[in-house]
Amino acid sequence: MVNWESIVVAAIGPVLVIIGLIYQEHRKRKNAKDASDATLQAQREPTWNELVTENRNQRVELTTQGDAIEQLRRDMTNLERKMDRKISAFENILRDVANQWPAHMDPPVFNSDDLTELLDNNIPWKNRARPLYGGGLA
Repeated sequence: MVNWESIVVAAIGPVLVIIGLIYQEHRKRKNAKDASDATLQAQREPTWNELVTENRNQRVELTTQGDAIEQLRRDMTNLERKMDRKISAFENILRDVANQWPAHMDPPVFNSDDLTELLDNNIPWKNRARPLYGGGLA
């Protein structure tokens, strides 16, 4: 008769070895997967040095843009000053022409749109503007 007890006791050792090998392989694969996931996560997240470098670069860029904006403001202010001087000079020339115009002659006739562009509304011939598209005097 076969002694089942001795067979079961003899089989327990190899079965435990097989279970241990399977568990060991499972742990090895799980550790490899965890290490791979950690590496991928580390590659996705920036390091402290990368963050500091990016922050510094953004500050330099912001400072450069601020300087460029200030330069544009200065240029615009200078342009406004120059345009104001040109407009004032043109107004003065027109006023001098009006003051020197002979009294017995009719004053010159100008385009009304051009006259409205001027800042000074006290031009003597403002009411004698020429209509845009031909026709008589206004």
